[in-house]
Amino acid sequence: MVRKPWPWRKGARTPQDDDAAAPAAATERASAMYEALSELGVGPLNAEQRRMVIAPANARAVFSDHPAVGLGARNDATVEGSSARVTSFGVAPDVSPDLARVDGPETAEALPVLLLEPRHALHWHAPGHGQVEAQVQATCSAGFSLWTSALTALVRAPGWTLSRVSPELLELHGPGGCWAHTTLTPDPQWLAAATSQHVVLVVYGPAVGVRTEEANGDYSGDSSDDGRKAELDEFREIGYVSAGIVAFDH
Repeated sequence: MVRKPWPWRKGARTPQDDDAAAPAAATERASAMYEALSELGVGPLNAEQRRMVIAPANARAVFSDHPAVGLGARNDATVEGSSARVTSFGVAPDVSPDLARVDGPETAEALPVLLLEPRHALHWHAPGHGQVEAQVQATCSAGFSLWTSALTALVRAPGWTLSRVSPELLELHGPGGCWAHTTLTPDPQWLAAATSQHVVLVVYGPAVGVRTEEANGDYSGDSSDDGRKAELDEFREIGYVSAGIVAFDH
């Protein structure tokens, strides 16, 4: 595959970007991300970069077997005698023999997925690692996994919660407070599954198959589910996607 170096697009502006009164409330909703970036040594951020970090994310609520994700049903294993759990999708987890099965390969239950896409990428040259996406790296520093392969077994991110603050507002909370927020009303089936399973797979990155639908958005890619999946795969391969299974608080 021939790629443009470090693909990039800029999301549409929002009222939170322009309203002088909004940053205080928005900063409260993204305070943990801001602090994590500082701890990584990213910065100091200028005013525009700070607005980028606190802007509400674009999001899409789907299931793990949706064509835009393509993972299939969940298969779980847990370390015998403990609560450590590993989840894979579509295939049995590739785990050592000392792991005991919880849900067998016959499980047909799809895991609710929140594709969470910050409106702006924040490229950063990490010492010893080259160019990375700073916000993705920040989530990994706090418990998410850098998701580079579709067959990677994903784990619970301890201390992380996706909260439904209101019917239209979701907030991602982790160590230190709120990391991201989005205006989204998931459909009843997704909410029912998230409530019954108590967990959601959060996939985070600047290009994970979610895009703004506003007319002034400058994304010109393929908006089909195949196109969205191709975008997710491409950015996964370059290390611009993190993922974590988090508790769901409705």
